[in-house]
Amino acid sequence: TIIASKTGEYLSMGLPILVNEKVGAATQFINEYMLGITYKYGEESTIKPLLKMIDSSYKGYAERCEKYADLFFSADQNARRYIQVYQNLLS
Repeated sequence: TIIASKTGEYLSMGLPILVNEKVGAATQFINEYMLGITYKYGEESTIKPLLKMIDSSYKGYAERCEKYADLFFSADQNARRYIQVYQNLLS
């Protein structure tokens, strides 16, 4: 599954993500780590109360966003993962 690179960029800035549930990989990732909100496509009227929920605990969302951006989207972390893959292939 693919997650757009802009997702990592937004998260690294502490910005919670808003996405409709048809964006499968991003939806699962955001819900699993509580990094924003997802809504059902065609039910955009549900967004406003969800945004209020984020606003009421924004600091927690922002901190989680930065934490998981570093964990999953960091160039350093990804470079280490690639090195490990190559080392495993060579051994």
